[in-house]
Amino acid sequence: MAPAIVALGFVGRNGDAYRNLSVASKFLSGETPVDMRPFLRFWNQIRYPMWANLETTVRTGEAQSILHLPGDMQRIFSEGVQAIQAVPSRALPETYDFHRHRRVLDIARGNGILARRYHQSV
Repeated sequence: MAPAIVALGFVGRNGDAYRNLSVASKFLSGETPVDMRPFLRFWNQIRYPMWANLETTVRTGEAQSILHLPGDMQRIFSEGVQAIQAVPSRALPETYDFHRHRRVLDIARGNGILARRYHQSV
């Protein structure tokens, strides 16, 4: 994975040391409107381990689930989903006129970011 990120120009490499280049820093510094650090924590601590167990899941038929996450994992999940949905959750209320609707149902098992953006737009 790291060689691909280097090839795309997000990360620089000097021997065994990696560093963020300016484009990655824009999304990983926490100083810009789009902060992807929570999404990377989500992938690192929840999604990647699930993919790493794919072979076991296929062999045993035992499903992996994110419905009942233990401890801090639920917070990491919610923050990661909110980070990746930050831009789309702003775009939908800006491009679709919700005023003709009296109710909106946000079904996503998240923190209601889309519903909050909708409410702010009305």
